[in-house]
Amino acid sequence: MSRAALIAVGVSLGGVGLGGAALAASTHGPNLEVSVIQASVSDASLSIDSRLQDLAIQLTTQQPFVRYRAFTLVSRTQLPLQPDGGKTIAYALPTGQVLQASLDGTVVENGEKRYKLTTQIASPAAAGAPVNVQVKASASTPFFVGVQSNKTSATFVELKVYP
Repeated sequence: MSRAALIAVGVSLGGVGLGGAALAASTHGPNLEVSVIQASVSDASLSIDSRLQDLAIQLTTQQPFVRYRAFTLVSRTQLPLQPDGGKTIAYALPTGQVLQASLDGTVVENGEKRYKLTTQIASPAAAGAPVNVQVKASASTPFFVGVQSNKTSATFVELKVYP
């Protein structure tokens, strides 16, 4: 492809363990963990970076991940979210795009606190419409936004909210 095609996976995956880096409690509100995962097609046996073992079931059984055989964690960082309609945070992705996220509030559904997030991935070169995803995420449960770069590899952005 001549430019990156954007895929909004926007899938909230239930039943995932707490894996990943534990976050210290913040006095400013919740934190957003951003993990950038490189996936590639390969004839070799399945290879999952040891830092992604908490996602092994999803990566090997769910679309669109099952198309790929090798998964590498490129980067992982935590960003503070401003509670209830606070400031939008921005994070430069290794793909050259920019992830923006804001916490639009919280709701309680079936006794569980969920975080209302708006996320966007945009290219500074404006090479297409940005990918916008709005979700109600449970604490420590990942959801994904994908940025497909070509037919043999993709970059997925995993997001988790930690209280």
